[in-house]
Amino acid sequence: MLVLSACGGGTPSDLQTAAITSGGTGSTGLGGGKPAALIGPLLKQGTQWSVNGVQVNTSSNTAVSDDEGQPLDTAVLAEGMTVAIDGDTVSTQGDALSTQALRVRLEPVLYGPVQAMDLARRELTVMDHVVQWSDSTVLSDAWPQGLGNVQVGDLVEVHGWQDLAQTRYVATRLAPRTVGMHLGEYTVQGVLADLDLARGQCRVGTQRIAYAWPEASSDLRNGQWTRGSLYTTPPVSPGSTWSAVTMRVDAPWLTDKAQISVQGLVTAVQSGGQSFTVQSWPVNASAAACSVCPQLTPGQRVRVEGTLTQGVVSASLVKLQP
Repeated sequence: MLVLSACGGGTPSDLQTAAITSGGTGSTGLGGGKPAALIGPLLKQGTQWSVNGVQVNTSSNTAVSDDEGQPLDTAVLAEGMTVAIDGDTVSTQGDALSTQALRVRLEPVLYGPVQAMDLARRELTVMDHVVQWSDSTVLSDAWPQGLGNVQVGDLVEVHGWQDLAQTRYVATRLAPRTVGMHLGEYTVQGVLADLDLARGQCRVGTQRIAYAWPEASSDLRNGQWTRGSLYTTPPVSPGSTWSAVTMRVDAPWLTDKAQISVQGLVTAVQSGGQSFTVQSWPVNASAAACSVCPQLTPGQRVRVEGTLTQGVVSASLVKLQP
């Protein structure tokens, strides 16, 4: 594992909090004796994995896959990846919580060619998206010289989150392609915008995409969390339209779980914050003592904990993330 050190220029003020530890460990409302699902960045504490403050154990029986369900080896797991974990019963030892991972799904936000790099600003451009890194962004061991090994035209896998306010992505991990993923296609996930069903066009971040959505997609709307697999032929010029093989609005990966902890981006808010959506996860916060909920707006990052029933998170805890 390699963690970036400072390299020219100052760290942007809103990135002074470590990218992969923002809200990652802190207090948790989860408890022992019940199974849990965990969605967030994968951290490493000594030799142990953790997600949202819960230690995660893996074994030969842990099923790892990409976000399309393609099986992967557990050896591909790496610090800084954004993951969704279907965990077994949570056990406690003092204040520490741990669970055995039954299933792990990897959820990179981007995979595609590097178009430009700016070391002074700590930015690279991938498929028309600006990707920001910080001191704690994890780099793959495949790059012994860090980003000095990365050239324009190289293919990069980005884990992290979409920053709507700054129109960029913030990287928790940068790496070459994970073995077994992105076979012959590029990848993007983020908030759907500028949807034009008649013309078959939309936008995710700063990337314009052409795709003929099926007629059954009449309930599509801007603001939904979407995943796209893109053809590898780039547009003639930067900022032009990319073509998608498939695009879909993401749905909750699990439907029922006694406990769940979700860290992600607020994409929609209803009923004065009593209900909202965190990427693909609908949240009902009406029973939570939630001081931050009335001020929630799309684009904020939160960690939500509670129970999962029929794909809806009933929140008992909502915390803003840096």
